[in-house]
Formats: sequence, structure tokens, C-alpha cells
Amino acid sequence: MTEPSPGQQLAARFELLRLLGRGGMGQVWLARDAELGGDLALKILQPRLLADTGMIDLMRHECRQARRLLHPGIVRVFDFHQADGLAFISMEYVDGGELGQLRDAAPAEILMPLVPLTDALAYAHAQGVIHRDLKPSNVLLEPGGRPRLLDFGIAAALDASAALSITGGGSRVSASPEQRAGLPPSPADDAFAMGVLIHELISGFPPQLEEGKEPPRLRSRMNFDVPDALQEIVGGLLTWEARSRLSDMEQIGRQLDAVLQTCRGYTVPPSVRVAPRTAVAPGPVEALATIPVKRPVADKAPSSRAMTWIWAAFAALLLLLAMVVFVLPRQVAKQPPPVVQESAPPAPDSTPVVDLEQLAASKKAADETRVNYILQRQGLVDRGAEEWGASGLADARAAADAADRAYQSAAYAQAQSGWQEAAQTLAALDRRGGELLAAARARGQAALARGDRALAEQEFRLALKLDPEDEVARRGLERAPRIERVIQLMREGERLEASGRLRDAATVYRQAAELDPQMGEAADAVARVDAALVQRGFVESMSSGYRALERGNYDAAVKAFNQAARIRPGAPEPGTGLAEARAAKTLSRVQTLAEVAREKEQTEQWRQAAEAYQQILAIDASVISATQGLQRTRLRAEIDERLQAFLVDPERLYAVDGVERARAALADAARVAEPGARLRAQVAALDALVRKATRPVQVMLESDNLTEVVVYRVGRLGSFERKVLQLEPGDYTVVGTRAGYRDVRQQLKLRPGTDPTPLSIRCEEPI
Repeated sequence: MTEPSPGQQLAARFELLRLLGRGGMGQVWLARDAELGGDLALKILQPRLLADTGMIDLMRHECRQARRLLHPGIVRVFDFHQADGLAFISMEYVDGGELGQLRDAAPAEILMPLVPLTDALAYAHAQGVIHRDLKPSNVLLEPGGRPRLLDFGIAAALDASAALSITGGGSRVSASPEQRAGLPPSPADDAFAMGVLIHELISGFPPQLEEGKEPPRLRSRMNFDVPDALQEIVGGLLTWEARSRLSDMEQIGRQLDAVLQTCRGYTVPPSVRVAPRTAVAPGPVEALATIPVKRPVADKAPSSRAMTWIWAAFAALLLLLAMVVFVLPRQVAKQPPPVVQESAPPAPDSTPVVDLEQLAASKKAADETRVNYILQRQGLVDRGAEEWGASGLADARAAADAADRAYQSAAYAQAQSGWQEAAQTLAALDRRGGELLAAARARGQAALARGDRALAEQEFRLALKLDPEDEVARRGLERAPRIERVIQLMREGERLEASGRLRDAATVYRQAAELDPQMGEAADAVARVDAALVQRGFVESMSSGYRALERGNYDAAVKAFNQAARIRPGAPEPGTGLAEARAAKTLSRVQTLAEVAREKEQTEQWRQAAEAYQQILAIDASVISATQGLQRTRLRAEIDERLQAFLVDPERLYAVDGVERARAALADAARVAEPGARLRAQVAALDALVRKATRPVQVMLESDNLTEVVVYRVGRLGSFERKVLQLEPGDYTVVGTRAGYRDVRQQLKLRPGTDPTPLSIRCEEPI
């Protein structure tokens, strides 16, 4: 399979738009979903890895884990797909940068996204999922700053029997001591990684931890003050012993939030603010979960840790040069020439920087090979290989143990070779298992066809040991216990069908088909007898239709005639019956609605009357009386609703133009030729409210003769000590201004019958 390319269609549904990111094991593409519409992200396994069933299992595992998690702080994963020669996961597309862009920021800026991140992790833990790879590149920041957690590729279930068991994996830097030792997963793994994450964001580099020693003190590389409370939290998270480590993410979130409230004043000075960083190529497992950012990947400057190594190496070279220049000449006489040659400085092309890069690349390759081996072995163990392939597993384990020892000695190339050898041994064992599986399935199917229950169960059980998810074997094992009963039912159905008892025969055949849906003979017998019954029912359906028509049960008549039409397509009798039934039903419905409309008009329920007329016109648009009734009732409904709005909520009168709108409604109501009791009552009530709303209310304003006072909707009053106004009820804004003083603004709410206290307007606060 060639590399994915823009415009390519996958699964006849997804169109690849552009590449968003890539890693050693996969690519991430922006894609258009033609089925549901909109854009999403596709995480595509490298085509060269498709032959590796272990990597496909890892991708399936990620999809199963992440799809269980529905949380606003977790990137949504939709489904796993295998199509067009590719394996990929469809997931939500998030346009944003990674958390790593906050390195060297002030503590407040770093803690703001970390607090909601703990909520997402607490939710995952509650669902029984441990992330196990928490690091800056696996947390995205939306444009608004909300964090989104992603990449559950190596996430582990708290119940190891419920999912693929992965005890290693993840980034070595953020892995807890228990995780590195291959112990079962726990929330303490993510708590440790949270401590590493905070340390890295604030100090610029991960912590250097040693067993039995206290975690290093947290220091900001940009010289920001790190609160003591945050020091205590991070120290507790980086505790070497898991039992002493705080692992409750909800509690961790509360503690971080408390620190955040005390350090919101810290900001990043413009002279030291760090530019956003671009996405970094992922490690061996997280490569498939690389989430893109809009910025292209640029050449990166060495990290602070790498710079430390570079300067250390440079200092060592200077020291060595000094020894050669000043010390070595004095020792020439004492040292033989070979020793002098052995003490020569290293060649210029073997600098520590190059060695570190090569060592990191070798370690990364070894990590990828180890994950592949672990998944391959777990898959075979799940398929019962400990029973049918114990010797092959033992050979692979011996090679893997040697690789583990080499890895512990930092001989990464040797470790990679050992794990590759172990994976090749497992691949051969996997091929042998496939051959055994195919043979067991074939023997089981043959035994089932002969009715040999015991042999069928034996062969299908063997097949399920080889592949616990094999659908053929699973269905065969389900069929075997029922095969004798199914054959007995088939013989009974044949006897009933021969005697003309078609309904009884259909019942028996269906029982056989329900017991064994895979038996084609039972399904054929059901179809045959059902067809005979339907043919017999044509006359009965026509008779039933006409009886229902006489009783006025039009729906039943239509149903019966339709049934007859399905039995004999093209026969004229069902069409005639349907026409009669539909005409009678239409006439009856129109008459009923007309009665409803007249009743609603008499009780002045104008909106309901209009709806009834509208339903009549939907049935038959030619009914003139319904057209006229709809126009009449809609007009009356509008007047009724306008009046009632003011009666239900008199405050509407005091809004802008409220009184004018009420008077307009009263004028329209006065033009109604034959007002009913409801309309007359509405008009009288609203007229009384309008008179109240226009009766002036006395208002007294007090000031200091220095403040300029303006009443909006009234005018400028100037400065004064006391002023009395007559204002119509309503809402007014009173503003006072005075040179050199802060303006004051007060709201004046006048209602009929109120006697408000004097309102004081004084500008007394100097600017």
C-alpha cells in the first residue's frame, strides 16, 4: 500500500484533506466525513506496519479504551477502521497547540489548564482507565485555553482481565517507578506523571529522581517565585513509594486550584516570554496519537537538558586539553608512548551531542520493538498458546529475557535485536496457530452438518482456544447443543405442512429457525409456508376491509386493502377498496375538524380555531369555508394575544413605546364588529392599565448644587440642591457629572401609586 495522500478516499466515506502530523509509527490526517458531514482527524498506522498484528491490536486497544471516555476534557474517539489496505482510528479534530508551549511560564499560567486536566483524569480513573503516558505533547490547549487530553494508546484498565494488559510502555521520563518495573496499573502512575509534568513546565526539564532520596526542589528557570504549597504538592506527587503518593486526582485538583488562587498575580515578563512550541515527533507508542497544530514543525533548539550535556562535554574537553598542554609534558618520560597515544582526545566527529542523539534513537527503536513483542505475546496468550504452543512461547521468552538484560545495561541495539528475534519466533507460532484454527473450524462444521454434537463441540472449543474471538467457532459452539432439537422440529413441520395445517407448520418451522438461525433449510421452510398463508389470506383481507368500511373504521379498512394489494400486486379489487376508504375517511375528518373550529370560535379560542381550519386546508385546499375561517380566526387570535400579553405582564407598559403599543392594540380591538365577552373584558382591563401608566408621579431629586444632572428621556436639569419633577411611570436613568470627580449613575423606577423617597445625585469621589 502506498503512503496516504490528499484527496484519497477511505472506506468510501473519509476524504483525506491534509497531513497534520507524523511519527515513527503513524500519521494524523485532517479528513472530511461524507457520511455525517464535518471534519475529523484520522490516526493512520504506517502501511509498513500493517503486517504486524500486534500493532493493529494496540490501535484497537486504544480505540476501545478511549471510546469509553466521554468528557469535555478528553478528545473524543469514534471508531476503529480497516479499509482500503489501511488501519486507522477516527477521532475528534482539535485545532490547538500542545501544553508544552507553557514551559517557563509563570506558575499561574501553568496551573490554569492543569486544574481542569485533573478533572479529566479523575473521570478516566472513575471509568477504570489509567492513562499511563501523561506528558505535554498529549495535552492540547484549545484557543480558549481549555486542556484536552489525548492518546490512550498504552492506557491500561484497572481490571486487567477487561482489556489488553500493558504494564510497560509510555514515556520513560514520566513513567512511575512501578510502571518501569512492569507492575499492574494504578492511579498512582498518573499522579507521578502529573508531578513530572508540573516540574517540566516550570523548570524547563524533567526531575532527576533516585530511589530513597527526596525529590529535587522545584525551581523556575525564568526566576519566577514558586509557592511553597506548590513545592509540597509536587514533592508529594514525585514520592518514590506509590503507597506514600497522593493519587486521588480530585484532591490533587483541589490542591492545585488553591495554589492557583494565591498566585494569579504572577505573569510572564515580555522579555522572557517563551514563544509557542511546535509539535514534537512522538515516542514509540504515542506516535499514533500525535495531534496536529496549525504551525509546521520547525527546527528545534536543543532543550535545557541537552544544553547542559553540551556545556558539560565542552568543559570536559577543555580540561582534557589543559592536561595535555600542562601536565602531559611532565609525564612523558614516565609514561610509555602507547599510553600517551591512548590518552589523546577523542576525534572531533564523536562529540557527546552526537553520542546522545544516537543513544536516544537506539533507545527509541528498542522501545518500539519491545512494545511490539509484548502485544504479540499477549495476543498469543489470550488465544491459548500456553496450551498449544508452550515451547514457542518459551523460546521467545528466553530471547526477550536476554533483551531485557541488555536494555538494563543500556545496550539498546542488542536489546532491539533480541526483541526482534523474540517477535519473529512469536510470528512463526502465530502462523502455526492460524493453520490449526482453520483445520479445527472445518472439522467442526462437518460434524455439525452430520448432527454429531460431541465432535462439533470438541473441534469448536479447540478453535476458540486458538482464537477466542473467532466468530465461526463461537457460532458453531452455540449451535451444537441445539442441533438435535432443531432436526426434530423440522420433521414435525414437514408432517404438519403435508396435512394442510399451514399455520401450525409455520410455527414449528419458526421455532427451528429461532433455535438455529444458521440452518438454511428452516428459513426456507418458513418462507414457503408463509407464502402459502399469504395467498390464502387475500380473500379474507378484502372481506375484512369492506366490513371495516361499513363500520366507519377507515384505518382498519385501509390496512386490510393494503394487505390484499401486497398479496396480489396489480389486482384491481384492492385499489377500488382503498379509494372508497380514503374518500370516506377524508370527508369524516373534514366534518370533525369543522365542528371543532366552530366550537372554538364560539368560546373565543381563536388560535385553536385557526389550527383546526389549517388542518382542514391541509386535507383539502379547496374548502372555501375553511380558507375564510382561517383568515378570520388568525386576525382575532393576533388581537387576543396582543391584549393578553399586557394583561399577563403589565410591566410591558413601562418599556420603550409600551403605552403606544398597548393603545394600538386597543384601537385594533375597537374595530372588531362583534366582540365577545372575552374581548370586551380584555379591552376594559387594558384601558384601565393604560390610564394608570400615563398618570404622572411626583419625583424629588436632591444634589449639591455642584453636580450637573441629566435625566435620560427627560433632559438636562443642570446643577441644583432640590428639584421636583412630574414624570410618567416608567424606567429612567439619572446621571450626575462634575469636573474632577467620578460620574454617578442611578436607576429610577416609577410605577403608579408609588411614593419614592428623594433621590440624591452627588459626585463626591475625586478622580
